[in-house]
Amino acid sequence: ELSRSISIPALVRARYVAAAELYRGTDPGTGRGTAMTAVDGAFDEATEDVAGTLDVTGLAAGTYAVTVRGRDSDGVWGRGRVVNVQVSAAAAPVTITVGPAVGSITQTGAGIAWTTDQTATSLVEYGTTTNYGQRATGVDGTRHTVNLTGLTAGTVYHYRVSSTAAGRTVQSADSTFTTAAGRRLLIRAVLGNRRVNSPLLTLAGRTLRFEVAAFALPDTSDLQLMTNYTWQVPASLGTVTALGSLTLTQRAGVQDSIVFTTSMGRQAFVVRAQAGSAKSITIEPPGLNTVPGGRQTFRATAKDQYGNVVPGIGFSWYCVGGIGTINATNGAFVAGGGGADGYVIVCITGQPLFADVGAAVQASGRVIVAPPLPQAHQLYPNAPNPFNSSTQIAFDLPEAALVRLRIYNAVGQLVAVLADQTFPAGHHQVNWDATGQPTGVYIVRLAAGLYREQRKMLLVR
Repeated sequence: ELSRSISIPALVRARYVAAAELYRGTDPGTGRGTAMTAVDGAFDEATEDVAGTLDVTGLAAGTYAVTVRGRDSDGVWGRGRVVNVQVSAAAAPVTITVGPAVGSITQTGAGIAWTTDQTATSLVEYGTTTNYGQRATGVDGTRHTVNLTGLTAGTVYHYRVSSTAAGRTVQSADSTFTTAAGRRLLIRAVLGNRRVNSPLLTLAGRTLRFEVAAFALPDTSDLQLMTNYTWQVPASLGTVTALGSLTLTQRAGVQDSIVFTTSMGRQAFVVRAQAGSAKSITIEPPGLNTVPGGRQTFRATAKDQYGNVVPGIGFSWYCVGGIGTINATNGAFVAGGGGADGYVIVCITGQPLFADVGAAVQASGRVIVAPPLPQAHQLYPNAPNPFNSSTQIAFDLPEAALVRLRIYNAVGQLVAVLADQTFPAGHHQVNWDATGQPTGVYIVRLAAGLYREQRKMLLVR
């Protein structure tokens, strides 16, 4: 393969040099050769240094005569001067025989290596896109190594290499490499076989263990546990039992951050304590005395073993003892016809998240439904009668009234005042303790509003 062109400087002497040309072989005629240029950029002197290019494409190696001539400012061409030009065979183009390959990749650097078949220059173009934008060079040779520095960790870089020998350049295709990622901290809470990242929502009162690790690869396959660290645990979160171990507070709703410090920096881990599974239920109101048709909505609260209210609980309501009806979902109770004594019962229908037991939890509240209101005043015979020491005196009031209930002996003397106050409508019972009174007949008199009534009683010792 022959070189394609060669530059020929020549000195042309003329009165006023206005142009110059060259040719090889047969004279093509003045003004028809290959134009030459003035070295200083302008033809304006009596003597000019000129230069031109001779295309030797396709010529065999050897010596060739080249004629150079000039034209003066009057348009007269001078005699040509012959210059012998030596054309030699061109060197073979440089090629890459091995590589390029990337080695010694770090977070901020990488080494690029390749081999050429002859001594050549070393150049690497690189960047985060195929536009590259950055360059690095190495020493000439056949074994090339160029070190790239100042790179960003965990970043994909594009690169290509170039080598030049005897004016000819070989260039590789685009390739990529990724710098090593910076090592990062990973802090997890260990809960049995599970490992949980921050933030952690867990049961109040449980024991927690933490592990601190470092990794660089995205899949964490290079994870390494660390023991050389310190931590700051807020007192609100509980009690530290050892490095990395904590007994969580028994109070639900507490949330705070544990700060871990290592040689790689600081990292916070958020922990929030929540109520555990329901262990008990309280009912409001805990008991009820009502009248037929009376209404009351019962409320239930579920609590865990530490007394924390457990949210998200569903309840089912029932009543037993013929006391009335209750809405199974919302606890709305309506008393029945009266004269009943029974219970409202509530059960849990579902445990919230983190429930650790499946046992049923229930509670009950006693309900007493009074008999229907009497339609008229009535003083009932005492019971028992005859009696020894004490007896029960019952009476009905169809409406609230000031009640005076007195005991007299057989000769009309007042011996006891059992009531002198307002009573509500309904059925009432009053006890008379006759201790200290002698055997005999006694009279009980009831005055309620305009109503008056009396009955005899027999005390037997």
